[in-house]
Amino acid sequence: MDTVTLGAAVMSAAMTLTSAVYEGDATWYVPGGSACGITSEPTDLVAAIPAPMFARHHCGKQAAVWRGDRSVIVTVTDRCAGCRHGSIDLSREAFARLGLLGEGRIKVTWFYLDESPAPRSTDELTSFAPAPFGTAPSRVPASV
Repeated sequence: MDTVTLGAAVMSAAMTLTSAVYEGDATWYVPGGSACGITSEPTDLVAAIPAPMFARHHCGKQAAVWRGDRSVIVTVTDRCAGCRHGSIDLSREAFARLGLLGEGRIKVTWFYLDESPAPRSTDELTSFAPAPFGTAPSRVPASV
C-alpha cells in the first residue's frame, strides 16, 4: 500500500473512530513565529487552534481538516486568540486547499490524527474505504 493510500485509509479510519471531531469556521493567516516557538514559512501546512483549546502538548500535533470533498493535513504550531471553540486558523496554503482565499471564512470539520483509537488489526484498517488524497474521507459505519 503506497503512502497516499495508507494516509487516506488512516484518515478514513480516524474520522470514523474518533470521538473528538470539531466543527467550526476556518480562517487563514500568514504564519511566522508562534506560541509553540516554531517558525513556519508561508507555504507550510500549519494551523492555530483556539486559545481556550490550546496547551503546549498540542504543538506539533497533526490534524485533518476538511470541507465538502476537499481536505488537508496540517500541523498545529500556534494558538488563535480570536477563534471560537471548534474553529481553526489555517495557514494561507492550507486554506487554499479547501477554498478560495477571498472567502476568508469557511465551515470545516477537523480532528487530531493522533487522538483516534488505533485499529486493532490491519484487517480493521483496510476495511475503511480510503479516499483519494486531498478529498474528504467517506464515513464508514462502525459495524463494518
